Amino acid sequence: MTHSHSSADGGLTVLLVVEDDDDYRAILAETLVEAGYRVESAIHGLDALARLRAGVKPAVILLDMMMPVMDGWSFVAALKEDTALSTIPVIATTGAGDRVLLSAPVSAAYLNKPINRERLLATIELCISRAQNV
Repeated sequence: MTHSHSSADGGLTVLLVVEDDDDYRAILAETLVEAGYRVESAIHGLDALARLRAGVKPAVILLDMMMPVMDGWSFVAALKEDTALSTIPVIATTGAGDRVLLSAPVSAAYLNKPINRERLLATIELCISRAQNV
């Protein structure tokens, strides 16, 4: 049974997955859709910024730190400079280990790949509820 997560306007809660690995992005998206979210995807930070500036309004951004074109660090720096986008919670992900992850300049959360499904969903829920209580 799928449980859907609704946003304030009654639509499905949107999550933005920023991941350069096609297979991993597809698996993440499928997991999140099955959990009742609407998923937007981007293949690197620049693609994600373009989607955000075009009007995609995610409740949470799942951000791979190691990507070509624009990596996670550059993406977060650009996000913080844009007041309309700077409040979106960002969950950093990487397969490169804790040292890389802990250097990620995000405030919401950090997850090592491969990401456990239950931990992923619980972390997203926590980030959304925190953001709503601000």
